[in-house]
Parts: sequence; C-alpha cells; structure tokens
Amino acid sequence: MKPVTFPGFATRWHINKIESVVNMSDAFVSIAEWSSSLMKKNNWYKNNCVTIKTGLFKISTERKSIAPYDGKRPLKIIYMGRIVPVKGLEVLVRAVTKMDKAKIEVHVYGPKGHGAYSVHVDYCRNLAAGFDNIIFHSAVDNSEVIKLISGHDMLCLPSTGIEMAPLVIQEAMAAAVPVIGSDLPAIKEWVTDGFNGFIFPVNDDQTLKEKLQYLISNPSLLVSLQKNIQPPVSFDEVINNYDKLYQSLFPNN
Repeated sequence: MKPVTFPGFATRWHINKIESVVNMSDAFVSIAEWSSSLMKKNNWYKNNCVTIKTGLFKISTERKSIAPYDGKRPLKIIYMGRIVPVKGLEVLVRAVTKMDKAKIEVHVYGPKGHGAYSVHVDYCRNLAAGFDNIIFHSAVDNSEVIKLISGHDMLCLPSTGIEMAPLVIQEAMAAAVPVIGSDLPAIKEWVTDGFNGFIFPVNDDQTLKEKLQYLISNPSLLVSLQKNIQPPVSFDEVINNYDKLYQSLFPNN
C-alpha cells in the first residue's frame, strides 16, 4: 500500500483549522509526551500544551499460569490488535518464518476484518502457511485482554505507521509482560530497548528476528525485562489529572 501525499492546499487547510482551535483554547491536552513535544517544536499551543497520559479503565488482576521461560520450551509471543497494514503483523510473521519452529510460538488475536482489511488478513495468513507455530485466533473481549497477555512471554507491536499511545502496551505492562515493538515515538515512550523490552527498526523483520533469537539464547534476560516493567496508571488517576488541570485554569470555579 502506497503512502498518501496530501496536496499543499489540503495541508494548509488542516493547519488553519488547528490554529483556529488553538486561538479559542485555554489548554491543549495530549495523551502522549512525544505528541506534546512535536506540537511545541512546531510552535503550536506553545505553553498551553499539557500531557496527560492515558490509563486503564479497569486493571484485571486475573492471570494465566505460565512456566518461567528457560529456553527449553518455545518462546511464546502474542500479537493483539487489528490486522491492517499499519499494524505490521506481516513483519512479525516474516521474522518468525525464518526461525526454528521448535523455538518460538506466535499467537495472533484480532478481528477477521471486512472489505480491504479482510484481504490483508488473508495475506498474513498466507505468509504463515505451513508454519503451525503461528496460530490465528479470533478477537477477544476487552475484559479478557490482560489475562490473555499474561499467558505469554512477550507482546509484539510491529507497527509500521504512526501510533499515538497504543493501549495494548499498557495492557501488557499490567500483565507484567515485556513488549518488543518497532522504532516509533509512541512505542519508545513506553519501551526502552534492553531495559523493559526491545525496539527494532520499522518494517525490519531481520532485526526483529535477531532480537527474538537473542532472547531465546539468553532466557534469563526475560526476567530482567519483567522486573523493570512499571505498571500503568488507573483511569481514576487520569481523571484526577484532568481535575487538577481544570482547577489550575479556572481556580475560582
């Protein structure tokens, strides 16, 4: 799929719309620090740009039982999300098809899609044809996500396009499961390479494969990554942050 290039007049129209909103706003709230930084660098919102990161509405305490990874069983990777080109599932599939099937196991959870998206689902399934260690499942209810992720060793987020603040990263962290993700600002804001997960260049299945193989060869590293995971904040804390912002803007109300 080729990227879409917007004509100059369309870009200017969007900028004008943004600036009209800026002129009427007391503050602009971004849910990601990288986005706030970008706004400030472009002189948008100036000192009125505030970052209030998202949190999880309900953090499940249910966990699946999984034996600590020791390199003697397959490394269990989970992909969870829409199966569309921008999410990059094919990058993960390409990487795993180059590896020893006995060493790694991938579970894909996502909707089957419709229209053009169903074509991409078929494309990813065809890439994985003949690899019984890449298993496709249906989408699951939101209430089951954290529990499901906890039954795996690592979550992979191989996005190839802009992400704002992927909620699935926080869900993985709530499950104490490290993330291996592509080199995008929204992912690097949560994941530090070699500290609480791994980062690889966008659309680079070869480096992704090498990172996974390194982890397989050094199973104790997974424990270190898990220990460095910080749990996400609850939605109550997010609400409190908004309350504080409103009180600072309108102290007499």
